[in-house]
Amino acid sequence: MNDSSGWERLICDYFFSVCVRILGPYFQSFGFIEEKSKISGVVFRRNDIFVEVSYLPESAPNYSPSLIIGIGSSKYDDTGKTTGLPAWAILSESDEARKYSFWRFSDDEELASVLARLKFEIIQPHIRPFWEDRARLERAIECFD
Repeated sequence: MNDSSGWERLICDYFFSVCVRILGPYFQSFGFIEEKSKISGVVFRRNDIFVEVSYLPESAPNYSPSLIIGIGSSKYDDTGKTTGLPAWAILSESDEARKYSFWRFSDDEELASVLARLKFEIIQPHIRPFWEDRARLERAIECFD
């Protein structure tokens, strides 16, 4: 954790570098580029599609991962309308991977393990089909909103 005061002390300092190391090559192979989010999460972008891989800072020091796919620059547009879809909303109620927010991490090794699980259990089988079919993603966001 960070030594700053306020909410900044909840930032996971190692998240960005570990996430880029574990997930960067996968996303790059599909033409995505990465950027650092405000809380040191990672937003992978390709054209106007984004996949945000982050964490809930309030869950420190045992961080909980967050995974969102959407259209535009972030999960909300300028009017506050939802433009992103959390991964749990895509997964069926019976899918064990839907409980990914309970895959906690408190160091870089645990984070690497959590990110590998996200990649193999959620991103590849469930998130990728949405970035490959924009109309499907738009419908899912509309239904979620």
